[in-house]
Amino acid sequence: MKKLKLLTQNFQVKKVTQIDLKSYLTKRAPKIEIKNEFSSFTPPEVFVGRFGYPKVFVGPIMTNSENPEEYVLTEKWFGKSFSEIADLMLTSIRGERLVNIYDIENKIVQKIHESLLSKSYSEIEAKILKIKRKCFFHEDSKPYGPIALIEDFKVNSCKSDQRVEKVYYDKDLKACDAILNLYFNKVEVSKIQQYFSAGMLGIKRKLVPTRWSITAVDDTISKFLISKIKEFNEINEIRIYNLKYLANNWVIILLPLKWNFEYIELFYPKTVFKNYFAIGGDYEIGKPIERYAEIGGCYYAARLAVSEKLFRERVQATAIVLREVYSDYLFPVGVWNVRESVRNALNQNYEKFDNVNDALKRVKELLKTDISVWLKNSFLFRALIKDNLKVFVS
Repeated sequence: MKKLKLLTQNFQVKKVTQIDLKSYLTKRAPKIEIKNEFSSFTPPEVFVGRFGYPKVFVGPIMTNSENPEEYVLTEKWFGKSFSEIADLMLTSIRGERLVNIYDIENKIVQKIHESLLSKSYSEIEAKILKIKRKCFFHEDSKPYGPIALIEDFKVNSCKSDQRVEKVYYDKDLKACDAILNLYFNKVEVSKIQQYFSAGMLGIKRKLVPTRWSITAVDDTISKFLISKIKEFNEINEIRIYNLKYLANNWVIILLPLKWNFEYIELFYPKTVFKNYFAIGGDYEIGKPIERYAEIGGCYYAARLAVSEKLFRERVQATAIVLREVYSDYLFPVGVWNVRESVRNALNQNYEKFDNVNDALKRVKELLKTDISVWLKNSFLFRALIKDNLKVFVS
């Protein structure tokens, strides 16, 4: 859930609202004919809903994609076009059964665990009770195809991934430690989110809605990285990174100061609302934010990407991430877009500046929206403009 300010065409505040960014492309999805018994592959992946909590819908993702593993690894989605993402999504079916989040021994849940332990994709056979002919789009998770109510399913599993197997069978290992263990053993973040969501990690295990698990994993990893980053020296220059992808314009500023972070995103008309701009953001001073960020999961995804970059370089900095979302952003593709866009932006060459004024001049050139709009809706960025750098000191 995002908290955004609605702005008129001349950028005057209309009202503040909390919204869910939902279904924009359902009319694109063709009707898929599926028989009562359906055979395909599971990437492997699971989806856990949140409505009706603690009784939620949970089930495997099934796909006829030529490359099933590509579906689960959003790390490989960067660079794909809207049409490629939509086509990939439309090859999938989201199976579901109603399960209590604490019922980890449920046979459906155990079969999901079996499939997720596999090192690669598995063959799956499902008995379909009912097809819900719709697709699912949400800013906090990637798109999904039609939803199918399933009676049961069978998985022909492959060899297990020993990295995952080790933490799965360790019932004395805390969830946060399991997440970090997998991360530093080079398991992809998108997969770790799956294991956490399916209730495969930790001491007191339970299912975690997919939307929550994405944020929880991003938050857990970035908090650890930040704790290490704060031990390093500050960078010795002002850096500006820029990336354009999927009608998003990313401007990232790194400053030679101690760790602070701000994330702001601005949506143009015809993205969130037809006739209004929408803007929102949040920030942290010196340490990770303790409450839930007002802008939602995108905040944690961007913070993870930034903290990864600084940790690799063994440096610390103040980071300001600005995101412009233009009207040709056809549909929300998921929070992976934030994480992977910021990751890729920070892996590119940057522009170096010796002083704040020159850096800000360049930022103005890179942004389509007037700088005053950003300033009215920020804390750290506004302090930087006013040269009030004392607020950055942790």
